[in-house]
Amino acid sequence: MAELIESGSFSGEARPLVAKVIQGLRADIEQGSVKPGDRIGSETDLAREHSVSRAVVREAIAVLRSEGVLNVRRGVGAFVLEPVTEQAPFAGLSRDRVTSVIELIELRLGFETEAASLAAMRRSAAQMEAIIAAHEQIGDALAEGTSTRFADYMFHLRIAEATQNRCFSDLMVLCKAGMVSTGPDRSTIATQAALVPNENLQQEHGRIVNAILRGDAEDARKSMRAHLEGSRERYGNILLSRVTG
Repeated sequence: MAELIESGSFSGEARPLVAKVIQGLRADIEQGSVKPGDRIGSETDLAREHSVSRAVVREAIAVLRSEGVLNVRRGVGAFVLEPVTEQAPFAGLSRDRVTSVIELIELRLGFETEAASLAAMRRSAAQMEAIIAAHEQIGDALAEGTSTRFADYMFHLRIAEATQNRCFSDLMVLCKAGMVSTGPDRSTIATQAALVPNENLQQEHGRIVNAILRGDAEDARKSMRAHLEGSRERYGNILLSRVTG
């Protein structure tokens, strides 16, 4: 089953369509067509307006929600949020401060292990598909040699959403600044030689996905913990190399 999931059966053809809808919604917000507090069009209306499927619209809305642009109220619709001008939580993480990245991983160890377990017990069929799709997008990025940072964040966010407990997904949104915008980068001089890509990323994620798919809460918890502990160890080795190198 891991080979099936890791092979990537979902194509990337829908990505430009999702980007198109996101760009259109951002333009509407920036131009004042919709203001903070306003509800954007329904999935059906937006799908018709942009000539895309409702699934594409849902994905675009999910991205904007994760970025704090929209607030989705189940059964009501998606509303434009006030722009945040203050510094976002964890935004102070530095690419050159490996210790701050390790601190964030330790926080994630505290709640993402339980999130994986709950997702295995509570996820819906649609949420399972979203988790698999996010996993496959990471595979596409690896194959293309592009950054996996945002795709990795979306993978973990999809799992948090599958807990059916919004507190988990809200906490993941708060962690975004430290997972996507910051963290040691291969191009950073201080870490260029020390930071080695996780060659087992897809296998580690695949074990998490398969456990959730099987509904095995304990295996999902253990697989998530092993994945995050591996990340902590890799960044710890960067610190060690600076001391001993």
